[in-house]
Amino acid sequence: MLIALDSRAIIISFTAIGVIISKNINEYEQFRKVIEDFLVEWPDRSPFIEDCESDNNIQKLTDLLTEKLSHLENNGPTAKLWVQYFKLVLIALQFIEAERLGNSKLHLQIIKKKLLIFHAAGHYPYA
Repeated sequence: MLIALDSRAIIISFTAIGVIISKNINEYEQFRKVIEDFLVEWPDRSPFIEDCESDNNIQKLTDLLTEKLSHLENNGPTAKLWVQYFKLVLIALQFIEAERLGNSKLHLQIIKKKLLIFHAAGHYPYA
């Protein structure tokens, strides 16, 4: 039960950070329009995440969020810490996604990212 509460808290804080980041994007209306376009097209699309890689709307969202994250990292050590937290939780969620879908390509991409994190943190036995 404790693990479930911890994972919920992590996902809630991850979502809150994502909302804060998205609201601070200068092109927020453009960002909102891209999300609306994606959600309108969603029922007609395949439900698999890997199909989103070729979607222009997803690429626009990814570019806007990546740009905003890199901009926020330069706002001081606290902002850099929260951006790093956001990225680490994203990697963990992508790992869960890869395992549940059986997506070996995504699994290998995430393992590569996790290896870098384990080495940087000094957890060599995990790496």
